[in-house]
Amino acid sequence: MTPRVLVALLLTACGGSPPATGEAPPKASPPAPAAAVAPSNPTAGAPSDVARRVNVYVTSQGLDPANVEANPKESLTLVVERDAGVPCAEVVVEGKAPAALAEGKPAEITVTAPEAGAVAITCGSAKGTLTVVPSTP
Repeated sequence: MTPRVLVALLLTACGGSPPATGEAPPKASPPAPAAAVAPSNPTAGAPSDVARRVNVYVTSQGLDPANVEANPKESLTLVVERDAGVPCAEVVVEGKAPAALAEGKPAEITVTAPEAGAVAITCGSAKGTLTVVPSTP
């Protein structure tokens, strides 16, 4: 059995189909929407040397996830990417300079969560928040 036939059989078994010669494979879509991205460090309070990376997608329905939860003073790097055709040229995190957001090229914005409260995140008409979740002892 040739490798090409084997790939075609595997794709068919998995519900896909091989692309025709010369065609590019379909672009993967972002993961299903999440209610919130929770902090990874349940024993919060002390700033970390390494920023936690959080992927944020700008879609026609808004930001996904719309709410990112963080511990007080937690350092985060928001990796923001927008879907094709979504009108948003820059992403703005409250208190930070706007970051250019080109289609297909993610913007990375490092932010430190405040002691308490929320920070607004916007991109065009898409809105979201970075919400501080009090740590539990």
